[in-house]
Amino acid sequence: RLAEGSEVQAFVRPHDVRLLRVHNGEAGPNVARVERVVKVGAWVKLSVVLPSGDPLVVQMPRADFDERPVEPGDSVVVDIAEVKLFRRDYAI
Repeated sequence: RLAEGSEVQAFVRPHDVRLLRVHNGEAGPNVARVERVVKVGAWVKLSVVLPSGDPLVVQMPRADFDERPVEPGDSVVVDIAEVKLFRRDYAI
């Protein structure tokens, strides 16, 4: 258990992130900008930048991408299904 106020590192698996295109100019801490889209077989790898400037790599099935395509420069809402938190000084 982490103490309140502890510094942490957050780990998210690329396939636990879903992106939804922003249509109405929405802004907020979970709105990112698409930097790059790479289609690799049955998967699509997207590089996005969060409002904090931090990069995030998202991996999704090609079928999901084809249903909700995005392009570099698009704004997207980042929906994260699961996050693992570790103390900043945690080591394996």
